[in-house]
Amino acid sequence: MASLTLPRARWSSRFLSVCKLAFALGFVFSSASARDRWTELNIGPFYVDTDSDTGAARDALTQLEQTRWVLGGLLESKDLPSLWPIRVLLTRSVENSNPSHFVWQNGGYLLALPPGARLPLDEVAGILLEANTPRLPTEVESGLRQLFGTLQAHGSRVTWGGTPPHPDLAWARIQLFATKFEYGLSFHIFLQALRGSGIAAAEQNAFGKKAELLEQEARANLAAGAWQPVPVSGRPLDPKRDLGEHALDPLIADLYIAHIQLGSNRKAADAAFQAAAGGKPPAPALGYEGLAESARLAHENAKPYLDEAIQAGSKNPVI
Repeated sequence: MASLTLPRARWSSRFLSVCKLAFALGFVFSSASARDRWTELNIGPFYVDTDSDTGAARDALTQLEQTRWVLGGLLESKDLPSLWPIRVLLTRSVENSNPSHFVWQNGGYLLALPPGARLPLDEVAGILLEANTPRLPTEVESGLRQLFGTLQAHGSRVTWGGTPPHPDLAWARIQLFATKFEYGLSFHIFLQALRGSGIAAAEQNAFGKKAELLEQEARANLAAGAWQPVPVSGRPLDPKRDLGEHALDPLIADLYIAHIQLGSNRKAADAAFQAAAGGKPPAPALGYEGLAESARLAHENAKPYLDEAIQAGSKNPVI
């Protein structure tokens, strides 16, 4: 009777091939599984979603909330609101392929960045300023945005006032008022005074000096060309107590990324929207909302998609 035992060399070769295949499949599926796990953290109007590094997500959320807290202190508002949610997605899948600034899509501000990337806190400050103040003088708003662009938060320890990418006189003026001790205590008064007067009058009312002297100091501050960050009062944050955390459906995360990419890659965005439209609630409503926005941007009829979104239970106030 013929032996069923394979020759040792042949058996070893087959066994090695099977092991390699099993390892490869295991790697693929474990990688796909890792990519499919999304976590969402939130506080106030901010949401940070990640498929990789929750530590980086907590850090990003802390930066965002401390920006809101510090600006709220200047505007004398303890819980500064945003008209729309502000969402950041941290994922390596979008590296070098997305706008580096927030886009307004589908009833919210969206931004996708690789983990560890610097957040555009100047834009966040601008969004909150627009929602909570009358129009400020252009130079003041520009300086404020640049100032918040230098904000750094490590838990409850917050600093600002370091060197910005492109310092100018608007920056130097606001940096001076915010970081020099004798002016910093009245900085919020300066901002409040701007609601009923120009820059020169607000300066004099807040700081008790002639505007000409303050402008000389601002120009000297710019000429110095060296600025060190200084502490500013931050919010006492306890991540376990203050930050919400839960799992996020990967299909929903794909939708957010699709909205961000809609202006640059409509085909890929539409594919994500169509996949969501055939998924489980609440994905269909969001998918049809995306298809409606895509049609609108292409100057096509968006109404059929809007009708489908409403029928699927859309809660979007923009529709």
